[in-house]
Amino acid sequence: SGSGSGSGSGNIVRALLALPLRVLHVAAQTRGGLWARHGQEAVGQAALYRSSYFDGFLDRDLLLLQAGVVLAGGDAFVAAMLNVWGLAPLLDRAAASAAATAAGGVGGGAG
Repeated sequence: SGSGSGSGSGNIVRALLALPLRVLHVAAQTRGGLWARHGQEAVGQAALYRSSYFDGFLDRDLLLLQAGVVLAGGDAFVAAMLNVWGLAPLLDRAAASAAATAAGGVGGGAG
């Protein structure tokens, strides 16, 4: 009821969520060593991002995410996270497979 209800405001909220989610996603990948090919450049940028010395970039992104959750609601936030992490298509396929299995009955279908 009300949160992110208009299509125009919903698009704005999704845009608010998209960039900080992407930045946090890349920062997490960097911490996990997935950007090792880029060496110290990626590690240095991730350190600057988390550093309070450069005016709290991380804090601002977390504030945008909090505002986005309040405005869009939890479902839209989780959907945005799944899109950024590339998990939405995987979950869509799993849901479609489960629906097909339920429609076909137990033991129906080829493997």
